[in-house]
Amino acid sequence: MRIIIAFLFCLFLLGCRLNKSDLQYTVIETFPREMLLKGEPTGPINFFLRTQKVMLVDSFLVVVDVKKSPYSVFLLNPYAGDTLYSIAHNGLGPSEFISAWDIFLDSYLTKTFWVIDPNSRRFSMYEIDSILRGTLKPSKRVSVKAALVRPEDFVIQGDRIISNGAISGAQFAFFSKESGAFLGESDKIPTAVDLSKFAEDDIALAYKGEIGLRPNCRNIVAGTSSGDYLSIYDSCGVSQKVIRTKELLEPLFTVSEDGQFGFTQDNKYGFLDIACTNQYIYGLYSGREHDGDVEYTGKTLFVFTWEGEPVAKLNLDRYCIGICVDSDDKTLFALEVFAKQPIIRYELPDFESVLNTDN
Repeated sequence: MRIIIAFLFCLFLLGCRLNKSDLQYTVIETFPREMLLKGEPTGPINFFLRTQKVMLVDSFLVVVDVKKSPYSVFLLNPYAGDTLYSIAHNGLGPSEFISAWDIFLDSYLTKTFWVIDPNSRRFSMYEIDSILRGTLKPSKRVSVKAALVRPEDFVIQGDRIISNGAISGAQFAFFSKESGAFLGESDKIPTAVDLSKFAEDDIALAYKGEIGLRPNCRNIVAGTSSGDYLSIYDSCGVSQKVIRTKELLEPLFTVSEDGQFGFTQDNKYGFLDIACTNQYIYGLYSGREHDGDVEYTGKTLFVFTWEGEPVAKLNLDRYCIGICVDSDDKTLFALEVFAKQPIIRYELPDFESVLNTDN
């Protein structure tokens, strides 16, 4: 009953805050620490084609490869040289995927993760123990009931699915994990420029991005994929703080007379992926121009506290696309695009010593 009352109160707050447009942002000029991280390749060699996402689930790594067929999601031991299981079969059947795109942990159920098929707006749940017993089909499938969303990135917050791609101009939307029913939206996407001449769905396309969830479910974070906005929200989707880099990177896009949306040649990628622990937010950042798959990579990793304070700027030794971090903030796994052995393991520095040192 308390959960229901709290959620209804959240919806009330969202109704009061959805049209908020006077958000202030903080520009991060410097970081307390900047350093180069050197990684070590791990996992299978000459197996993956185009890795997209990586997630730690219990002691396993789950990797999405958008070019592999007939399977596109793989469960493996991060320190071994082969995959354990292949799941998410491509196809149109009741247990198949048009395209698997993103993965996320279930915040209620341990050793459980979800996979999104954005084309069908469908989310599929897998249980590690079932997979290890040889059951490779999803334990549950939920389709989003709202047409006004183009989900690509998502998180699981208790009994709710939180997805990006809301074309109303909200940063993300809430759906029931049980039925897929639409529950509400977050505050509007923060923007620092006048976009009044554009429709809300065009703004949503331009400013959509990656989202992350604090494991204790108290906060949500979103990073613009074609800009440098990093926005921290409370559990109800109410904006708490907006952070930007000194580049002040805005999406550069056009909308033709017949309504066709497109990014310009000068547009640059921003946040490519976000990983979260209870202590820190990790944002993989690009800053490279839109010019094909190779440019959709980054080697800059920004680290912030959940209060939005800068902790470190980590420079990776290779261009990567997806990241995940263990719960102790000790190990980072990243995906190097088109590499023969794309899973890269990095040892993270002790951030507590950085925060407790006068610079």
